[in-house]
Amino acid sequence: MTKLQPLEPYNLFTFDPVLVRAVAREGAVNSHDDLVSFGERVGSEEVYQWGFDANRFSPELLTHDRFGERIDEIRYHPSYHRLMALSVAAGIHSSHYDGKPGEGPYVARAARMHLVSQIEVGHGCPTSMTGAVLPALREQADLATV
Repeated sequence: MTKLQPLEPYNLFTFDPVLVRAVAREGAVNSHDDLVSFGERVGSEEVYQWGFDANRFSPELLTHDRFGERIDEIRYHPSYHRLMALSVAAGIHSSHYDGKPGEGPYVARAARMHLVSQIEVGHGCPTSMTGAVLPALREQADLATV
């Protein structure tokens, strides 16, 4: 019987020729080097472990503190926060607003989201909703000031 080898470390971007071609075709050519770096980071053993831990240790709802006071807090494993920080540092939450249509920021952002979602998808919801809310806020200025 053959012993299985770990997948990581590997570059999730450069090992995906379809994604590499799509990014170039759709106008994010200037983001190629950043995507190569991000693909390498996301494919590292460390980030894989973050994804594993974030999924293994489910969020915990704490309804009350130790004194019986209502707190309604959700605690996440530190790996979940590390993935969030990685995604925010990569601009997944907002980089699609960094340029004009046709310049590629939406494409590059979608590529980064695709790469990190292969490791752990749960943190993608709050990350993407952070950027997605901007158009709604633009339509309701009173909410934007709160």
